[in-house]
Amino acid sequence: MDGRIPADPAVRNYSYAVVEGVVYYREDSMMYPASLTPTAEERVKGMIQIRDCVRELISMQMYGDATDAEIRKAQGRLNQSYDAYTEKFGVIGNAGNRRAFSKD
Repeated sequence: MDGRIPADPAVRNYSYAVVEGVVYYREDSMMYPASLTPTAEERVKGMIQIRDCVRELISMQMYGDATDAEIRKAQGRLNQSYDAYTEKFGVIGNAGNRRAFSKD
């Protein structure tokens, strides 16, 4: 078997996800282990964390069911994730980061 697994409905099509520590890429009804270098895999895992924080924050703000304190807490998590990522890999828009996450 090639390591593929059934797609998680919570993962958007043509997106990366981490399942049990392994980076997968969803295509339609299947998720395939991503073929990444170790450095690219670290970059992708960090970008997934940032992406998911952004999505959570946008959802909280759009649907209005979160308190201001909850939104500030989510903003803090996003800032912390972003700062840790950029300290290690540079700004999100640099060539290495764009290349690693270009399929998502």
